[in-house]
Amino acid sequence: MYFFLCNLSLIEILMTMSVVPKMLENFLSERKTISFYGCLAQSYFYFLLGISEYVLLAMMSYDRYVAICYPLSYTTIMNGKVCVWLVVGSWMGGFFSILVPTMIKLGLPYCGPNIINHFFCDSAPLLHLACADIQLLEFIDFIISLPVLLGSLLLTVISYMYIICTIIRIPSAKGRQKAFSTCTSHFTMVTIGYGTSIFIYVRPS
Repeated sequence: MYFFLCNLSLIEILMTMSVVPKMLENFLSERKTISFYGCLAQSYFYFLLGISEYVLLAMMSYDRYVAICYPLSYTTIMNGKVCVWLVVGSWMGGFFSILVPTMIKLGLPYCGPNIINHFFCDSAPLLHLACADIQLLEFIDFIISLPVLLGSLLLTVISYMYIICTIIRIPSAKGRQKAFSTCTSHFTMVTIGYGTSIFIYVRPS
């Protein structure tokens, strides 16, 4: 679990570093500008890290499922090699799923006014700067966000259904409380993260 938490912390730090320094610079300076390639890079890294985070949250829910439902087999099932592959899979999922849309955005014609009414280079405001039909690219963004967010959320919900069923069967109140407390922080993170992201990104135009 701590290995997953370290990676989640790293993702959060990198995501903050991809957006906040430029945002603070814009607050403090008169000219609030970002270069075209800087904007695309910021957008790419933000979504790479965001997708990796949601896949990692799903992996963490599976880890909690194994820890609570199969405690005696936990070290065998979730050995070091499995944990490394799950984390690598989450990073690779983020890398490859956002690569194609970013390459397409790079090839779009932008003819101004190049003003984004946003504090960072989010996908939708960036697309609306293009002097071309963006319906296909908006659909691609929607199709990518749908399985990433809803697929990982489904895995998380199924894991928690099994977790709750197992916790209810624990005979002692102290044991149930201890089992619930191990999942509370992860469940809170999942609720806040998925709730906001689904509202923003998993909506047809």
